[in-house]
Amino acid sequence: MNNTLILLMDRPVTVTINWIREYNASLTLYTINGAYVGTVYLGWVRYGEELTNVSINGITYELRTPLIISGVNDTAVLNAEYREFSVRDALGLPEPFTQVIIKCGVQELSGVTNAYGVTQELLVPINAGCVVEAPVIGYYGIALVIAVFLIAILVITRLIRRH
Repeated sequence: MNNTLILLMDRPVTVTINWIREYNASLTLYTINGAYVGTVYLGWVRYGEELTNVSINGITYELRTPLIISGVNDTAVLNAEYREFSVRDALGLPEPFTQVIIKCGVQELSGVTNAYGVTQELLVPINAGCVVEAPVIGYYGIALVIAVFLIAILVITRLIRRH
């Protein structure tokens, strides 16, 4: 990189130059537990600028400690961790293959549960309480209610035939 500026002038000129150092920066991110999150491209950032949070897929995460930009590539730790959420219905049964919304503070994450009613690992801020929004009763709960209903009908019909 060449820091030389050559000016050709044919008369006296007053020149004022404001030099601002900027970096076309990227940031490598890790969770508080040391798990690799990814690399975020920050774009042109002024040297010495303080960075306190980062946006990933539209969700804002706070950095564990503020970062002062001093180069092209930096590393930072997010105040976040990867977590799975176990989703249960009103009967206490797992909610399989269900789209759920997880609200952590003002952020909203979405996920799909597996056959055991557990979401994939989601990157969640550690300084916010999370609430899972899911249907009141899931597939297993509906199957249980139908099974109990059918068994009750069978028992009642057998009792009526005996009398």
